[in-house]
Amino acid sequence: MYTAGLAWILSVIVASSYVVAIRWRVPGSIGALPRDHPSVIRFRFYRVSILCMSLLTGLPCILTATGAYTSIKEVFSAFYFKPNGIPSALILSLVLYCGPIANYIYITRLQDLGPDTISTFFTLDGLRDHVFAPVTEEVIYRSMIMACLLPVVGPNSSILFSPLLFGIAHIHHAYELIIGGSSPLSVAVPTGFQISYTTLFGVAAAKMFVGSRSVWCSVVLHMVCNVGGIPGPPTGGNTWKFVYVFLCIAGLGVFIWETCKCKLQIL
Repeated sequence: MYTAGLAWILSVIVASSYVVAIRWRVPGSIGALPRDHPSVIRFRFYRVSILCMSLLTGLPCILTATGAYTSIKEVFSAFYFKPNGIPSALILSLVLYCGPIANYIYITRLQDLGPDTISTFFTLDGLRDHVFAPVTEEVIYRSMIMACLLPVVGPNSSILFSPLLFGIAHIHHAYELIIGGSSPLSVAVPTGFQISYTTLFGVAAAKMFVGSRSVWCSVVLHMVCNVGGIPGPPTGGNTWKFVYVFLCIAGLGVFIWETCKCKLQIL
């Protein structure tokens, strides 16, 4: 019998598997290198790709065998792989970042757009941060974990609490900093902030996932957030600073309102 306890156990296992995949039995020649080294990135691409294929094969069988779903086909339907509402998700994500986008245009006058686009999407670390990580993390932390939870936990609790697994999974970044020579105390504050930030992001992504019934909407939001990062302070005169802050607050307000009030339209 499929219970809420079993659902959470499966969710924790699935969430932990991503970190285990990139940390377990790493060859010595790879483990000694920094995370941005091409060999490390390629190794993690390989490991996470194998993990995704394994989970896509095994998890539907487990969820069907335990009675969470009646068939494997039903499980894949619950993964929400259909491309619903992607244009709406992109527009909403860009609205969220309208302040930083406007600030980028104000500072660069788009003169750096070409080089920035290449470094963002067409380098190995850019591909990892802005394409591979958003896709694989959303498939695992959104599609699969939500499929585990929704049948017995319900949408509201799943949206609010499942992102904790996504946030806590980022603790491994603290481990990277510590073995790189940073003190635990100096790592604690940024790690705590990162966990809080990623957990809040996870709530928004989970809400978008349930509202659109498409993991690709969450992927789009994840990509935009990774590209945009955490908005920094504005540059320029007082007038522009006011405009920038206004756009940031307005964009956040519109994003929260639209995400909470209704389902994304299928365009």
